This record gives sequence, structure tokens and C-alpha cells, in this order.
Amino acid sequence: MNRLTIVKIGGSVLTDKDKISFPEPRKKIIEDAARDFSLYLKKHPQERFILIFGAGSFGHPLAEKYNLADLNSKSKNKIGVGLTRNAVQRLNIFVLQKFLERKCPVFSLPPASIIEQNKGKIIFFDTKIVSALLERRLIPTFFGDVVTDKNCEFSICSGDQIAAYLARKLSPQRIFFASDVDGLFTADPRLDPAAKLIKRVKRSQLKNIISQKSKTPKRSDVTGLMRGKLKEISETKCRIVIFNGLKKGNLLSVLENKKIGTEIIS
Repeated sequence: MNRLTIVKIGGSVLTDKDKISFPEPRKKIIEDAARDFSLYLKKHPQERFILIFGAGSFGHPLAEKYNLADLNSKSKNKIGVGLTRNAVQRLNIFVLQKFLERKCPVFSLPPASIIEQNKGKIIFFDTKIVSALLERRLIPTFFGDVVTDKNCEFSICSGDQIAAYLARKLSPQRIFFASDVDGLFTADPRLDPAAKLIKRVKRSQLKNIISQKSKTPKRSDVTGLMRGKLKEISETKCRIVIFNGLKKGNLLSVLENKKIGTEIIS
């Protein structure tokens, strides 16, 4: 079986999360990512991939406005659900188009169609279709979405949740997370100029990092910041790298196993 790699490109890379009133995709960043991915794919046509895109400023502000992340609310605003799903699908279509223009055989799987949750946790995920697409040399593609929830009608299913679940079920060899920072730091690099990049971290150390109190100002992100990402991936067993997806060429570099970002090791 050929190597399987999961690539998750965060919403903070695909969009400017501060532009919530009129969200726009970062066109140049997305085009560069599609170019990098296409270049690697041409050199490694047998490698299998799963792509996951974050929702960014298209999804998070609406999800927060309509309280879709509240797991205690038994009734959700149906118009809010529809507006949020429509917004994240618009971003997804834009990103898919850029990858298709680069001859990347992406095949979109809306999470709401194949995932069900209970209290915000995935309880059903039809991974058979994912395996079938991989066998046909297509690239299953997901995005952060609003899905049905047995406890509270609907809940948020983040791209990080999807990546972690697929990692447990499909046992990829590599998972790469593109973020808007260079990786994990000793402190928040946006607030502390003395913050240093952690180039390698053991899984056993992740719990301590997750439990650290965040000093980051509150941002409109209903799926959580870096700590939420770490919590989702802490139990996966494969090689994981968190890197800066805003820097041109970084996606190609990480695919080629060059040393960038933070590598999470056993």
C-alpha cells in the first residue's frame, strides 16, 4: 500500500480571520498551496492524500453568531445552520477550483453528508467512501462543517477533528498542519518577542502544553486555537508537523520532509 498523507490547511491560512464582515479567501496563498501540492504530486503520483480545509472567517463568525458551538443548546437556529454551511461551502469551492486548475484530482466530501456527532464528538463517519476514493487515486477533500448531533441537533465538526479521526481509522504515515505561525512556541509569538520555536516535541509533553493557560486575546474561533488542535492530535501515532502555511514554498518543503515547523514525535 502506498504512503498516505493527511494535509490540513487551517482557516487562518486560507482566510484573514480578522475580516469577519466581508470574508475573502487569501487568493495568492491558496494558489501557492495548490502549486506546491501539484509539483509534489507530479513527482510522487503513487502517494495517497487526504486534504482538509479550515473554515476561517467564512465559518467561525457565523457559527459564533448563531451559537452553533453550544453543546447545551437543544435547539439550533436553522437559518443560522444553513447560512454557516453555505458560507463554508463557498470557501471550499474556491479552494477546490484552485487545486483543480493545477490538475490535482480533488473530490469533495461534505462532512455533513457522512458524519454524525454526539455532544460535539464524532460517533459515525462513513470512511468506506474515503477508502474507495483513495483506491481510485482521487484525493478525498473535507472542510470544517456543521453536522447533525444526537444531543443538540447540530454541532461544529472541525477540520482538526476530521484529521484526528481519519488518522485513527486509516493509519496515515504523515499528518501536516498548515497554520498562521511557524509551529509551537515557548510562548505566544504574537505577544512575546522572546518566544522561541519548539522544533521537536514528544507526545508525552503535549498534555502539559495543552493545560497551559492561554494569554492570547479572545478571538472569534469556535473550534479553539492551537491548544484545541493539539488536543485533537495528541493520541495519533504517526509523524506530525505543524508549520507556517502563509510562507511561500513551505507546503512543498514539508511534503519533501524538509525540517521546518514543529515535529511531534513519539
